Amino acid sequence: MKDDGFDYSHAKVLLQRNRQFFVATVEPRIERKEEIDTSNLETTPIPLEHIYPMLPTQAPNSLSVDVYIKSPNIFEYGDCPGLTDVSNLIMHEAQMCERTRRSPHPNVARYFGCHIDESGSIVGLCFKKYSQTLDELVEADEALDLPKCLSDIKAGIEHLHSLGIIHCDIKPHNIFLDESTFVVGDFDSCAFEGDKLGIKAGTQDWTNEDCKLAQREND
Repeated sequence: MKDDGFDYSHAKVLLQRNRQFFVATVEPRIERKEEIDTSNLETTPIPLEHIYPMLPTQAPNSLSVDVYIKSPNIFEYGDCPGLTDVSNLIMHEAQMCERTRRSPHPNVARYFGCHIDESGSIVGLCFKKYSQTLDELVEADEALDLPKCLSDIKAGIEHLHSLGIIHCDIKPHNIFLDESTFVVGDFDSCAFEGDKLGIKAGTQDWTNEDCKLAQREND
């Protein structure tokens, strides 16, 4: 980073061969993946257990609603020392979601369990698929029942707090519309009340960056 802003450093390249992933960096700026000569890349293998954690809880094979599967974001791999194990992030979110699954609420995103592959690894978290986010609703300049929106969000947050969970990343992108009901979702920044905030601890300009612990005021 320079005094006047960010400067280009390198591009990160992810490769997949069968079920094995590799990461590499290239210094020249690239515009299209076809410009990358993969034969000359110095690649580092990413252990699968650093991407897909193990957990026995499994979502039902068939569900009566549309499902969104949130998969590990491999592009976050190695962005900081704590992110050489992406599986920690999805395992942490699964832990939070398990508590909401046992105590569902109409204003909290519905979680069904983990999508598990044949090896027993978690390859995704299964949620009810919602039509749009609050951010998309506002950007489209659609009609918005503001009192109901705020009331629904407040109810969802208060339910999470009753479970001992602090969301830590309340923003329009993480509020979803379920027909006429607003629900709080996206739990990868969540923490148990009083715990130290994790690698993901909210979004700049939407979060009190001075907070070091998960407290109700964060939401």
